[in-house]
Amino acid sequence: MSDEYLGEQHLGSRGYTDQEYRAVVKVLQERHVGPANKARTEDLLSDPEIAALAHDRRSSFGRALRQIIADADGIEFVVHAGDDGIFVAENYEQTVATTRRYLAAANALHSRVGRRNAFVGEYLPRLQAALL
Repeated sequence: MSDEYLGEQHLGSRGYTDQEYRAVVKVLQERHVGPANKARTEDLLSDPEIAALAHDRRSSFGRALRQIIADADGIEFVVHAGDDGIFVAENYEQTVATTRRYLAAANALHSRVGRRNAFVGEYLPRLQAALL
């Protein structure tokens, strides 16, 4: 996977438009930099620029909003994400806790995949013979 935003190429699987992506990135970069400007999902959904785009699907736009932030993180900015909201990091130290949390989640998921593969290989029969 590329480390750059690929625009509407992902539209079918992402559930947001290029215009929505750009609006969310702009709002975060202009209004939510540093811990004094953290925002929760509800705050972002209430932002006039974001609300104008999501007006016809506000109840479901939270998922798209979180996906946009995840897709932009590390490309457009780096976010600090905590229980009390997110903000665009201004320095390295503000990124450490979130990066560690993401790494722990990735390691746990990797371990789960390994356990699943081991279980399947040992206990579940194949219905189709392996192709040689």
